[in-house]
Amino acid sequence: MSSGMPLDDWQGTWNEDEWEAFMTWADSCTARYERLLTNFVPGRVDLSALAKEMVEDDLFEGCDNPEGCSSCSDRDDCEFYLVVQLADMKRGSAPSIDDELAEKFSVLRRIPAYVAAHEFSIKLQESFGEMKTGSPACGAALEAASMVPAQIAGGHGIGYSKESICGNIANCKRALSSLELCLESVKELARQKHVPYVQVEALAKVGERVRSAVIQWIALLRHRAA
Repeated sequence: MSSGMPLDDWQGTWNEDEWEAFMTWADSCTARYERLLTNFVPGRVDLSALAKEMVEDDLFEGCDNPEGCSSCSDRDDCEFYLVVQLADMKRGSAPSIDDELAEKFSVLRRIPAYVAAHEFSIKLQESFGEMKTGSPACGAALEAASMVPAQIAGGHGIGYSKESICGNIANCKRALSSLELCLESVKELARQKHVPYVQVEALAKVGERVRSAVIQWIALLRHRAA
């Protein structure tokens, strides 16, 4: 892979490590976008200037009509249009998820790993969501727990084809890492005496079931990819 945009070296298929490298690169781009959007104030910042800052210069300069996204046939593949959508979300004017997309993701309920992770995230939210500890570990535990089902869902969204299934697996491996971070953060809350150890032990048992479900799902995906 190159040091720049990994897609430059696309050869049709990537293995799990190459997908992880791409996701790491994408994470850095997302962090940059978030920093820019955090400072975006509607009405005080020119959207075109913001978009130009956020996308590659050659992509921006190559656009024949950056102000006419609504009528552009290439907008779904345009990074500038993505920036416009993100800005709309910042203003709260982005369209809601359509019924077709919601229906597609209803299939996630058929994936045991997703169901287990989603229920674990809800359980943790119910346990710690209203907790006023002042400890960063509480927020870290909740955020990491929510990422586990989200990353499994992301893998599902990447797909199951020969070209994409390793990306699916890489995302599910990230879900395992998020689960470990969540459980470690919960243990930290116990060490800080915000949570009784008996509660941590109960959550750890549930977390172990989630871990087993995700590992089994990854094994199934690898068998499918073989």
